Formats: sequence, C-alpha cells, structure tokens
Amino acid sequence: MLDGKTLISEVNKLLNVEISEEDVDTIGGWLLTEKYDIAVGETLTFGPYVFTVKAFDGRQIKRIEVLKKDEENRLKKDEETRLDTPYEASGS
Repeated sequence: MLDGKTLISEVNKLLNVEISEEDVDTIGGWLLTEKYDIAVGETLTFGPYVFTVKAFDGRQIKRIEVLKKDEENRLKKDEETRLDTPYEASGS
C-alpha cells in the first residue's frame, strides 16, 4: 500500500519501474494525470503492476494498492472460488 504523496522516484526504485516524473512528483498525481476521473476501486496497469485507488481525500488520492499482475489474478481467482463454494453451516 502506498500513500498518494509517495514520490515517483521512490516508487521507481521500490518497484524497479520507470514512471515518468516529467509532469508530476507523486504517485497519486501520476495516477490522476493518467486517468483524471479515476475513482476508488479503479485500476491502472503499468508494466507488471496494477495500481488500485483505495482512498481519496477530496480530489487527492490518499492510498494506492500495488500488486503484480499475477498476484492480482491469483487474488481474483481465490475470491471467485470462495464465492462459488456453497456455504455449509457447521454444528447441529
């Protein structure tokens, strides 16, 4: 989980990516420049990572979840499996 105010230079080092710092300094600002109307729960993919907006503070992105694509797919499959599995009450 990243704070929206995290510097792009720090994200680049942490994730070993090359997000452009030309127009903005923070990861939250970058997400907004990439998709100005992004909302909580929406995602943006860059390289092998999926960035998901988790919280806003007004028009400023507050928190961002970052997952590798394969990890995101695994989590979705786990969730689908849980939803497809019938609930069985225990004890009688």
